[in-house]
Amino acid sequence: MVRATFGSEIVGRRVLDAAGDELGRIEDFSIDPATGHVVDLLVLPAGDIDPERLPWPFEGGRTHVPAAEVDRIETDVHLSI
Repeated sequence: MVRATFGSEIVGRRVLDAAGDELGRIEDFSIDPATGHVVDLLVLPAGDIDPERLPWPFEGGRTHVPAAEVDRIETDVHLSI
C-alpha cells in the first residue's frame, strides 16, 4: 500500500547527511508534472554551511538536492551521502 504524503508534512523538516550532520531545512520541493514524483528538495542551508562547497546546484538561496539522494524520511530527512 502506498502512503500519501502532503507537502506540509515535508516542508520545514531538517535535512541530515549520512553522518547525521544538519545540512539545512526543506523550504520547498520540485515535482515532475508528468509523473507526480518529487525531483528535488529545495533546502535552505544551515547558517554554518557554505552552499558553494556542496555537490548540488545552489540558486536563489536554496540548494537543489536530488530526491535520489534521500535515504529515508523520518522526523528528519536523511540523505544517503
